[in-house]
Amino acid sequence: MLSPREQRIWDDIVRAERREPLPGVVVGGGWGAVLLLLFGVPMAALAVAAATALVWVVWRFLPQQTGSAAADQEAGSRPGSRTAG
Repeated sequence: MLSPREQRIWDDIVRAERREPLPGVVVGGGWGAVLLLLFGVPMAALAVAAATALVWVVWRFLPQQTGSAAADQEAGSRPGSRTAG
């Protein structure tokens, strides 16, 4: 039996292991930006890096919003909950 603190730590470890790897677009965009910078095209490297960062932000934070919407929808379908209608 784990103490509450140990259980919280264990849950964090399990949650960290479930993380998905970065999408290929993010990895490729990062390498593309580095290579463009090395070949002397800094403005193109900046544009590719900015687009890659935008894709990463969407990939990173979209599941949280989707999970929140799913939780809201589930809460709305419970018996006795108030729904607009």
